Amino acid sequence: MVQRKAVLVMLGIVTVNSALFLAVVFLSKSRPTETARRFEGLVTWENLPAFLESQEAMQDLPGDAAVGLKFYSSTAGARRWDRSFVIRRRVSEGEAPDLDLEVSMDSKYIPQLGQGLCQAVQKARAHGEMGVGLKAGAAELLWKYRGMLKHKSCFGY
Repeated sequence: MVQRKAVLVMLGIVTVNSALFLAVVFLSKSRPTETARRFEGLVTWENLPAFLESQEAMQDLPGDAAVGLKFYSSTAGARRWDRSFVIRRRVSEGEAPDLDLEVSMDSKYIPQLGQGLCQAVQKARAHGEMGVGLKAGAAELLWKYRGMLKHKSCFGY
Protein backbone atom coordinates (compact mmCIF):
# COMPACT_ATOMS: atom_id res chain seq x y z
CA MET A 1 0.00 0.00 0.00
CA VAL A 2 2.81 2.42 0.91
CA GLN A 3 4.66 1.55 -2.29
CA ARG A 4 1.55 2.23 -4.37
CA LYS A 5 1.14 5.66 -2.73
CA ALA A 6 4.79 6.47 -3.40
CA VAL A 7 4.37 5.61 -7.10
CA LEU A 8 1.23 7.76 -7.32
CA VAL A 9 2.98 10.67 -5.61
CA MET A 10 5.94 10.39 -8.01
CA LEU A 11 3.63 10.28 -11.03
CA GLY A 12 1.85 13.36 -9.70
CA ILE A 13 5.13 15.22 -9.26
CA VAL A 14 6.30 14.30 -12.76
CA THR A 15 2.96 15.37 -14.25
CA VAL A 16 2.95 18.72 -12.45
CA ASN A 17 6.58 19.42 -13.39
CA SER A 18 5.88 18.56 -17.03
CA ALA A 19 2.82 20.78 -17.10
CA LEU A 20 4.74 23.67 -15.53
CA PHE A 21 7.60 23.26 -17.99
CA LEU A 22 5.25 23.30 -20.99
CA ALA A 23 3.33 26.27 -19.60
CA VAL A 24 6.52 28.27 -19.12
CA VAL A 25 7.70 27.42 -22.63
CA PHE A 26 4.47 28.19 -24.45
CA LEU A 27 3.06 31.01 -22.37
CA SER A 28 6.20 32.95 -21.58
CA LYS A 29 6.74 36.26 -23.25
CA SER A 30 10.34 35.95 -24.31
CA ARG A 31 12.04 39.07 -25.51
CA PRO A 32 12.76 38.98 -29.23
CA THR A 33 16.20 37.67 -30.04
CA GLU A 34 17.69 38.61 -33.37
CA THR A 35 19.56 35.52 -34.46
CA ALA A 36 20.81 36.97 -37.70
CA ARG A 37 24.13 38.65 -38.09
CA ARG A 38 24.67 40.94 -41.03
CA PHE A 39 25.96 38.97 -43.96
CA GLU A 40 28.29 40.56 -46.45
CA GLY A 41 26.60 40.66 -49.83
CA LEU A 42 23.57 38.92 -51.20
CA VAL A 43 22.65 35.41 -50.04
CA THR A 44 22.65 33.00 -52.97
CA TRP A 45 22.40 29.23 -53.43
CA GLU A 46 26.19 29.06 -53.36
CA ASN A 47 26.73 30.89 -50.08
CA LEU A 48 23.51 29.80 -48.32
CA PRO A 49 25.28 27.12 -46.21
CA ALA A 50 27.93 29.62 -45.08
CA PHE A 51 25.22 32.19 -44.30
CA LEU A 52 23.24 29.72 -42.19
CA GLU A 53 26.38 28.60 -40.34
CA SER A 54 27.16 32.24 -39.50
CA GLN A 55 23.90 32.66 -37.59
CA GLU A 56 23.83 32.83 -33.80
CA ALA A 57 21.02 30.27 -33.66
CA MET A 58 23.34 27.64 -35.15
CA GLN A 59 25.43 27.79 -31.96
CA ASP A 60 22.38 26.82 -29.93
CA LEU A 61 21.50 23.71 -31.95
CA PRO A 62 21.89 20.46 -30.05
CA GLY A 63 24.85 18.33 -31.12
CA ASP A 64 22.56 15.72 -32.65
CA ALA A 65 20.27 18.18 -34.47
CA ALA A 66 18.96 17.20 -37.89
CA VAL A 67 16.77 19.77 -39.62
CA GLY A 68 15.78 19.60 -43.26
CA LEU A 69 15.41 22.85 -45.18
CA LYS A 70 13.68 22.57 -48.55
CA PHE A 71 13.13 25.43 -50.96
CA TYR A 72 10.45 25.57 -53.61
CA SER A 73 9.27 27.83 -56.42
CA SER A 74 5.61 28.48 -57.07
CA THR A 75 4.39 28.65 -60.62
CA ALA A 76 0.72 28.62 -61.57
CA GLY A 77 -0.21 27.59 -58.03
CA ALA A 78 1.99 24.48 -58.05
CA ARG A 79 5.17 23.95 -56.05
CA ARG A 80 8.35 22.80 -57.72
CA TRP A 81 11.06 21.70 -55.29
CA ASP A 82 14.32 23.50 -55.99
CA ARG A 83 16.99 22.45 -53.51
CA SER A 84 17.28 20.80 -50.11
CA PHE A 85 19.75 21.26 -47.26
CA VAL A 86 20.42 19.42 -44.02
CA ILE A 87 21.22 21.57 -41.01
CA ARG A 88 23.27 19.95 -38.31
CA ARG A 89 26.22 21.77 -36.72
CA ARG A 90 27.26 22.21 -40.35
CA VAL A 91 24.97 22.80 -43.33
CA SER A 92 25.19 20.59 -46.38
CA GLU A 93 23.14 20.31 -49.52
CA GLY A 94 21.06 17.18 -49.87
CA GLU A 95 18.56 15.19 -47.83
CA ALA A 96 18.76 12.89 -44.83
CA PRO A 97 16.49 10.11 -43.58
CA ASP A 98 16.92 10.93 -39.87
CA LEU A 99 15.43 14.43 -39.71
CA ASP A 100 13.83 15.82 -36.56
CA LEU A 101 11.82 18.34 -38.52
CA GLU A 102 11.55 19.68 -42.03
CA VAL A 103 11.14 23.33 -42.97
CA SER A 104 9.91 24.37 -46.40
CA MET A 105 10.24 27.90 -47.70
CA ASP A 106 9.72 29.73 -50.97
CA SER A 107 13.03 30.29 -52.77
CA LYS A 108 12.22 33.96 -53.31
CA TYR A 109 13.25 34.63 -49.68
CA ILE A 110 16.87 33.53 -50.16
CA PRO A 111 18.14 36.99 -51.22
CA GLN A 112 16.23 38.55 -48.29
CA LEU A 113 17.97 36.34 -45.73
CA GLY A 114 21.08 38.52 -45.77
CA GLN A 115 19.05 41.48 -44.54
CA GLY A 116 18.06 39.49 -41.45
CA LEU A 117 17.14 35.88 -40.89
CA CYS A 118 14.33 36.72 -38.47
CA GLN A 119 12.86 39.33 -40.76
CA ALA A 120 12.82 36.98 -43.77
CA VAL A 121 11.40 34.04 -41.78
CA GLN A 122 8.66 36.15 -40.21
CA LYS A 123 7.70 37.57 -43.60
CA ALA A 124 7.57 34.11 -45.19
CA ARG A 125 5.41 32.77 -42.32
CA ALA A 126 3.07 35.78 -42.51
CA HIS A 127 2.53 35.16 -46.23
CA GLY A 128 2.00 31.42 -45.77
CA GLU A 129 5.17 30.67 -47.73
CA MET A 130 6.93 28.69 -45.01
CA GLY A 131 5.91 25.49 -43.32
CA VAL A 132 7.29 23.19 -40.62
CA GLY A 133 6.71 19.46 -40.47
CA LEU A 134 7.64 17.47 -37.38
CA LYS A 135 9.36 14.13 -37.95
CA ALA A 136 9.43 13.26 -34.24
CA GLY A 137 7.12 13.82 -31.27
CA ALA A 138 6.52 17.39 -30.16
CA ALA A 139 7.53 16.73 -26.53
CA GLU A 140 10.73 15.00 -27.65
CA LEU A 141 11.63 17.90 -29.96
CA LEU A 142 10.77 20.48 -27.30
CA TRP A 143 13.22 18.84 -24.93
CA LYS A 144 15.91 18.26 -27.55
CA TYR A 145 15.78 21.82 -28.93
CA ARG A 146 15.23 23.61 -25.58
CA GLY A 147 18.40 25.65 -26.18
CA MET A 148 16.66 27.25 -29.16
CA LEU A 149 13.78 28.65 -27.09
CA LYS A 150 15.41 32.06 -26.84
CA HIS A 151 15.06 32.29 -30.64
CA LYS A 152 11.37 31.34 -30.78
CA SER A 153 10.14 34.87 -31.50
CA CYS A 154 12.58 35.07 -34.39
CA PHE A 155 11.00 32.00 -35.95
CA GLY A 156 7.49 33.33 -35.37
CA TYR A 157 6.46 31.39 -32.22
